[in-house]
Amino acid sequence: MEFASINTLVSEKQLKTMENIIETLAQKIPQLIVTPIKYGKIGNEVLASFKVNEEHYQFIIEKLTINGIQVVTQDERAKQFVDIAKTRIRESGTGNMMHWGNKNKSKNVEKKSIEELSAEGDYTEVIRISRDITLPKEESNRAKLSIDRAIQSAISIAYSEAYSKKIDIHKNLDRLIHIASDSNLNVLQKIEFIKQAGLLAVQICARHTDYVADLIPICNNNKLHNIICVKAAIAFHDIVFRNKDAFREEIVIARKKLNTRWLLIAINSVEPELSHLEKASFNALVDFINANRH
Repeated sequence: MEFASINTLVSEKQLKTMENIIETLAQKIPQLIVTPIKYGKIGNEVLASFKVNEEHYQFIIEKLTINGIQVVTQDERAKQFVDIAKTRIRESGTGNMMHWGNKNKSKNVEKKSIEELSAEGDYTEVIRISRDITLPKEESNRAKLSIDRAIQSAISIAYSEAYSKKIDIHKNLDRLIHIASDSNLNVLQKIEFIKQAGLLAVQICARHTDYVADLIPICNNNKLHNIICVKAAIAFHDIVFRNKDAFREEIVIARKKLNTRWLLIAINSVEPELSHLEKASFNALVDFINANRH
């Protein structure tokens, strides 16, 4: 996982505000990772430095800037994010400022910003905003520019929870397959994201032996990109046929349910992307299933 550095220069009073912002956002967004803050004195002000995971870098810089926290940097990308936040402040008066006073003053639920939606992986809502002709052009354009980030966040969150944290593996597999078969993404030509989501689902099934049988419906799903179906078949063969005795039940399921006719169609368009060993595994699986079907 990649991290990016953020440096802020604040007064003693602002320091507490900044710490509250970071703490609150970390509670709201479980996927946000913030390293411990390091402090240094510059005159009467405090230089506070920390790192965040790359996918939330822009979001944190903009949120701090909107709340009056000075981000100091020589990095052109960070400067651009600060300028975006300042533009939002000028255009809307307060932007999406977070308030740190009495939380009981208002029960109104704050409308999520495009940056928050992107960080949380809600790409469906970001796409909707980008297509909403009733919104100001600046907002819809900002949403269009955030679509890729939102999709990547959705993929990263699902993969991280299933692969690293081992939380709700099946739920997150479903999330990845949903992304990989989402017709909206296909229309937008987000093919690399589609392939990434599907191939990560295959990786998760291959890593967790209890989920090897889940590779079979992935193989059979003609709504997925052909390379995903083919790679799922290769992964199934390489895991199951290494130890047939341990995977007898999975072999029985494959003999009954694996759609070899579809797989032979699918491989036609993606065969150049496969190694010699991958082709051998694919052919061995198809030949075995066709020879032992009953």
